[in-house]
Amino acid sequence: MHAMKLGLGAKGTSKEGWESSDFPIVCEVCLGDNPYMNMMKQPFGSECKVCNRPFTVFKWKAGTKGRFKKTEVCQTCSKMKNCCQTCLLDLQYGLPTQVRDKYLQQQGGAAGGTAVAMQAPTSEVNREYYANLHANEIESSSGVGKSHNDTLLKLARRDPYYRRNLPRLCSFWVKGTCNRGGSCPYRHFYLPNEGDGADSTLAKQNMKDRYYGRNDPVANKIINRMEKQNAAPADGEVRTVYIGGLPPGTTYEEMQGIFYPYGEIDRIRVVEASKCAFVAYKTREAAVKAIDAQRGACTIKGAPVRVGWAKPHVQKELTDRKKGGDGASGDAAAPAPPPQVTTEKPSYPSMSAAYMGGNKRGGQSE
Repeated sequence: MHAMKLGLGAKGTSKEGWESSDFPIVCEVCLGDNPYMNMMKQPFGSECKVCNRPFTVFKWKAGTKGRFKKTEVCQTCSKMKNCCQTCLLDLQYGLPTQVRDKYLQQQGGAAGGTAVAMQAPTSEVNREYYANLHANEIESSSGVGKSHNDTLLKLARRDPYYRRNLPRLCSFWVKGTCNRGGSCPYRHFYLPNEGDGADSTLAKQNMKDRYYGRNDPVANKIINRMEKQNAAPADGEVRTVYIGGLPPGTTYEEMQGIFYPYGEIDRIRVVEASKCAFVAYKTREAAVKAIDAQRGACTIKGAPVRVGWAKPHVQKELTDRKKGGDGASGDAAAPAPPPQVTTEKPSYPSMSAAYMGGNKRGGQSE
């Protein structure tokens, strides 16, 4: 009845561009740990924080100990970026869009393809036109498809982080003046990232910056931490590449075929029990080339694997194995280079004309 009064079409958008929906697009964390909830719906209750178009607002309590949450952006903007309507994090990995777009673009460049990240206009002039245009495209297609990225899987949480739904910190409790005690709806304790040693930059978060992926303090913190982990070890003697997440039955020949083009290999060790392998090069430059080329793009038997630097103690262990001649299972030295091909014919004593028909002991023939 309400849709008929406002002239809404089958796609849930009125002639004025107002959006109507029956259920929000939110992530598992924002819904909370309680599977039974009461969700309030308010048609055209607020305007989208990105495109400024009125949309249907949903509000609910996120879990038994969580606070009330509501949708902040419309479903069209959410589908364009494949993000949650409430926290604006990616629906597949649960990470900020700035982090997702950065590593998806790197994966597209390494694989020689196009970037998967979607860009939305930031100017107010083109924002409404872009939203209307993509609303029709999203309805006729499946939206943003899922993509695999080794770095994003490593950064993503394995279990839902429901502590993000806890109530806000009570400002009166911080000052020591809150007299409501247990009846206070706000939080009376610090989280690990709060208190005196907290990072002040995380308090300056903007919703549009989170959506467009620009100057997001949370994303910058994640990217900086990941770059430090991916940096080359300070020890210049480390020349070993670590490959993790190997599929069962990975052989030495498969590892050699992937990493041999980047330089001369000193030793290859495949650990089937841990589903990992170590490739030791003779030069550090070859290891750098292999990691830069295969990180985030290496697949073995159709399965993606992790590629990075090995720990310094692994380099020492492989060096000691080579010196001691320990031939453990799965640990093999790189094959010797093929012999050089020469055009000279071999010479044997029997090929000499003086030898033919003569005395084999060196005597004269009769």
